[in-house]
Amino acid sequence: MKMLALATLGICLAIAAADPINKKCPVTGKDVNPTKTTEYEKNTIGFCCDDCKGKFETDPKKYAGKIPELKKKKSSIEEISFEDPINKKCPVTGKDVNPTKTTEYEKHTIGFCCDDCKGKFETDPKKYAGKIPELRKKKSSIEEISFDEPINKKCPITGKDVVSGRTAEYKKQTIGFCCKDCVDKFEADPEKIIKKVKEFKKSNVD
Repeated sequence: MKMLALATLGICLAIAAADPINKKCPVTGKDVNPTKTTEYEKNTIGFCCDDCKGKFETDPKKYAGKIPELKKKKSSIEEISFEDPINKKCPVTGKDVNPTKTTEYEKHTIGFCCDDCKGKFETDPKKYAGKIPELRKKKSSIEEISFDEPINKKCPITGKDVVSGRTAEYKKQTIGFCCKDCVDKFEADPEKIIKKVKEFKKSNVD
């Protein structure tokens, strides 16, 4: 009986020491059973049963967004230690940004609507960077202030005269363009377009 009592006491102490942060199971929405828990990002998450606990542990990202208590904790941490994303819309889907779904790109914090879009961006950032107007604005202001004069006089995409501030850096040389759209097209596939910049070829030879 004493051993049973001690074991029961141990279970009670363990439960008290690690109360789940959530009141509702993120899988079913039912009330949490405080004995059915798991650790996620240094937080104790509760479930209504072992089946739900197993589902969460198999794919935690699928259910973590359904835990409002976890979102609140993340938000408070991010407000203190992370920068807000510069963009309001996800560059992959165009949906509103979830401020907890971010990545760093060229010293800027870029936001996304979900982890899937974040992963797509990180796999091929140049494909989506041109769809972030806030990033283009920041680039333009930096280019106008600190970049050298472009080596070319004509836009390699349209053949029009180069416009001041519409530039991109490529292999430590400043390439000029007529508009932001052309800058974006260049950054998406610079190796293809740089061949049309005669001045760049001359510079390479030098």
